[in-house]
Amino acid sequence: MNSFRAPFYLDNKRWFVTCAYNPRFRAIWLHTTPIYGIEYNSPIRCEVSWIDNICRITQRPIHEEVNITADKTPFGILNLCVYHIENRGAQHLADALQHNMTITSLDLHDNKVQDEGVEHLAAALRHNKTLTTLNLLRNKIGDRGAQYLADALRYNTKLICLNLLGNEVGNQGAQYLANALQYNETLTTLHLWNNKIEDQGVRSFATALQHNKILEILDLSGNPIGDEAANHIANILLDNTVILFSPSL
Repeated sequence: MNSFRAPFYLDNKRWFVTCAYNPRFRAIWLHTTPIYGIEYNSPIRCEVSWIDNICRITQRPIHEEVNITADKTPFGILNLCVYHIENRGAQHLADALQHNMTITSLDLHDNKVQDEGVEHLAAALRHNKTLTTLNLLRNKIGDRGAQYLADALRYNTKLICLNLLGNEVGNQGAQYLANALQYNETLTTLHLWNNKIEDQGVRSFATALQHNKILEILDLSGNPIGDEAANHIANILLDNTVILFSPSL
């Protein structure tokens, strides 16, 4: 983008240059003139303008000039499921989320996002003040990704629902998330169905929920939980009103 800030392009050519990442087509576009065509005219994309170098999520027609004085993103709910976003796309989305003030729900299920991509999303959650629902169902998130999310939950005060169903979170990841619940005061729903959490991980949640009275739904069903977990689950239910989904119930 820096090369297009030269006087030749700005003063002589009068070109408005924009760089955009289109997650559906997994392509980076650099355009200086209107682009028209079926499905390409107004795609959902992450866009960076040379004016302020800020990444924005937009569906504005490509030939329409960026307005940096107003957030023109039209989304409240952004559904990008099965877009093959992967780690690179997650990074672009995370950059945009740090500045976005309109998206309240982001659906990224089935996008092959791994721990590396989650690291960027978690960093965005530290700054984003509007996102309340994050769906990461059936990606490839393991313990390290859970740690990144747990660190973000210590600071985030807006997220209400986090869906990690069908990932690869194990006991260590469960411990990270459980520790975060002792500090977080907004998350009400945590889905961990069909991960790799065993009795040890359930014990971590049992300890955390002695202090957390905000969480309303904890879904641990579909995990390899044994008989030992039944005692931990009983302890959770003794002094907590959380709705618990578990194979031991």
